[in-house]
Amino acid sequence: MKFIKWFLIIIVSLIAALLVVAAFLPNEMKISAETDINLPQTKVFHDVVSFTDRSFWDPWISIDSTAETSVDFEDMYAGTRFSWTGKVVGTGEITVDSTDFGNYISSTIRFGGQKTPAKVTWRFKGDNQTTHVIWTFQSSARYPLGRYALLFLKKQIKKRYTRGLENLSKRLDQKDISLSSLSGFTIVNRPEMSAMIASASGDMKQVTAQFDSLFASITRVVSGQSLEVTGPPFSYFFDLKQDTGNVTVYCGLPVRTTGHPAANVSAITFPSFRAVKAIHTGPYDELPESYRKMMAYITKNHLKATGEAWEFYLTDPQVEPIVTSWKTEIYLPVE
Repeated sequence: MKFIKWFLIIIVSLIAALLVVAAFLPNEMKISAETDINLPQTKVFHDVVSFTDRSFWDPWISIDSTAETSVDFEDMYAGTRFSWTGKVVGTGEITVDSTDFGNYISSTIRFGGQKTPAKVTWRFKGDNQTTHVIWTFQSSARYPLGRYALLFLKKQIKKRYTRGLENLSKRLDQKDISLSSLSGFTIVNRPEMSAMIASASGDMKQVTAQFDSLFASITRVVSGQSLEVTGPPFSYFFDLKQDTGNVTVYCGLPVRTTGHPAANVSAITFPSFRAVKAIHTGPYDELPESYRKMMAYITKNHLKATGEAWEFYLTDPQVEPIVTSWKTEIYLPVE
């Protein structure tokens, strides 16, 4: 009986000691891993937030050959969900809660039937060549066993996060990330259009650098003459010199009736034309790839391009800061 008594006293004492120690253990775990990736900030951000390659670099899923994953993508990122199931990793999901485009991702992660999710954040800081990435995991735990679990899991999670960033960096080194997409192609007859325009000539870098001032001039004249704008702003590229790369461009606003020339702004009526049409969604600096795809379509379908191009800017960058949402309607005239 004495043995049983002392045994119970020891057990109770141990339990009491464990409870006392647990009271002093942190009820929250926060760990971070960092790395530098040799890609522009917006591209790294887009690849991470859209879960494009998550199953390839995730430090847990990538080692579970039975893992199956799915992505429910939302155009504005918030609400995008990545789910998984596997014999080793079990089940779970990550949901994007909010973003600051190119800079920050806040999301929640749930494992199995976990009621209280953990928080995962990403921070990106860099330039056009290198991005510094900080990946952070934050979770709370119930007293007392949950606090011990956090204590023992902290080092393992830190190791996994570090490995995950190494995997991500290697994965991104092997691919060309695009922030753009291109719609299907259609052949249309673009109707006659009246417009107020301003022009520039030079190479593409020179002429596009003048776009802001050209559109500002056009807007002032259109507003001053109380003209009714009937569509989005556009650019019309023509007279491309193959030897120098120089081109002439008309920037313009379509109007119901043409106004009067003023300063560097002219009135013009463009005739109707036949063209291959597509919608480029994404940043302007990736437009050349969309042009390449459209020209390949023209060649494949035995059409003859005139060498001209039209861009109608359906999204105002001053209103929509997320470049992956910018839509540009492209027309390549054909004979």
